[in-house]
Amino acid sequence: MSSWRQVLIGLVPLLLVTQLSAEAKTFLECKTLVQKVLSNDHEVLRAQQRLRTACMQKTQSSIAADAAVTPCTSHNLPSAVADDREVMDAAEQLRDAELRATSRAKQVYYRLQHAYAAQELIRAQQGRLRDLLRVAEANYSAGKALQQDVLKSQVEISLMETRATEAELELHATESEINAMVGQKSLGEPVPAPPKETPHVLSLTIEKLGAKEDSTRSGACEAKPTTTPKMIHKPDGARPCDDSQKGLALEIRQLYLKAKAAEKLVDLYERTILPQSRFAAYSSLVSYEDGNTNFLNVLTSSTLAFEASMHCSEQNEELSLALVRLEELTGMELLD
Repeated sequence: MSSWRQVLIGLVPLLLVTQLSAEAKTFLECKTLVQKVLSNDHEVLRAQQRLRTACMQKTQSSIAADAAVTPCTSHNLPSAVADDREVMDAAEQLRDAELRATSRAKQVYYRLQHAYAAQELIRAQQGRLRDLLRVAEANYSAGKALQQDVLKSQVEISLMETRATEAELELHATESEINAMVGQKSLGEPVPAPPKETPHVLSLTIEKLGAKEDSTRSGACEAKPTTTPKMIHKPDGARPCDDSQKGLALEIRQLYLKAKAAEKLVDLYERTILPQSRFAAYSSLVSYEDGNTNFLNVLTSSTLAFEASMHCSEQNEELSLALVRLEELTGMELLD
């Protein structure tokens, strides 16, 4: 058997181990976090207990068999108790509590996702700055650059280290918040990284969002005008539900416009700004290495490419958070 075949055969187990290791790596999925938060949220647990109590009281005064065996949930009420006002109110309160808890879970999830993305971008920029330092040192040794180029590179590396420290602090703070939400005893427990950021798309129009919000909230408003969420100040004689619905409609519109603006910016960054800025940074570094441009041009191009990547990630986070709030207000599923 030839030597190169022996080498290939020897590499097969290594390749298999590498593939299995990659597949074994676990990520924190948004749905998993939401389920853990819902099962540990005190407001949701109290609302579940209120609904169970209301259902039990109703079934004790009823001979309906299905109500005794069918569990009461916010989305599944036994037919024997489905028309009871107290049960309906308890179910509505549970749905509201679940929406709020789900929103909190998704918000912290997308903040964690951005924290990981920011940390990765900063590490990549640190690597590029170290490459620039090596080129500056080589050019200085060859007499093609000034010593200040080397010093500026060192300063930029130190400044980026402060960004890395801030990003790490933000990541750990978000992890602690997640641990508190899911009931972990230790707030410092490591949290698995979420998958990488992917741009979301808001395909619905503002009219469809408003119509859905009206259909999901109007019933509760008529049944419980004094407990409608988002109550705003009203003049004498005004209907509380009318004022509340107007406040909700305004907030939905603002969040919709914010989400569409972020969606447009993310698309602009990914299609145009990022490819152009990265190519400019690479070209300027090659030119500097050949002695055809100055250090300031290279540093400026590298900084612009890095900041563009950070801004794109920030806008992606803004888009995700706006969609999460829209989900809470409308009860619609807008995120995968």
